[in-house]
Amino acid sequence: MKKSNYLVVGLISLTLIPLELTWTRILSAEFFYTFAFLVLSVAILGLGLGGLALRLFPGLSQPRFIWLYLCLAAICAVFGPGLVFAIAPAFSSLFSSWLTLGKLTLTILILMSAYFFGGIALSLIFKLNHAHMPRLYMADLLGAGAGVVAAIIAM
Repeated sequence: MKKSNYLVVGLISLTLIPLELTWTRILSAEFFYTFAFLVLSVAILGLGLGGLALRLFPGLSQPRFIWLYLCLAAICAVFGPGLVFAIAPAFSSLFSSWLTLGKLTLTILILMSAYFFGGIALSLIFKLNHAHMPRLYMADLLGAGAGVVAAIIAM
């Protein structure tokens, strides 16, 4: 196994965990605070759906596509917050109109997109290197821990 896979797994975790904390902060401070739990649910859903997509669509399982999944996850992570602010979902009047419900749906898809593509990349690395799973999980935990510390310092 390439040593760079450990680095990639660590960097994905270093990116996705602080993104989750940032989304929680944005939703609780800027929008309606009770919807902050949505971030955790959407993150888990996105990672799970990424792994499921890899399983259901075997064409996605080609190692040469990992760079694409990582780029898409990064693009979604960078541009997602700006898009959510542009959409400006009104969580307090959620069921007042179809437009508001559509904005919520679009917000959920934007929130989930980085986790979806990150989940595909992680699942593919885990699938291709399953014999080295303990070390890959160690890289995942180290990246996530560093990401939490970085997010706390940044806030």
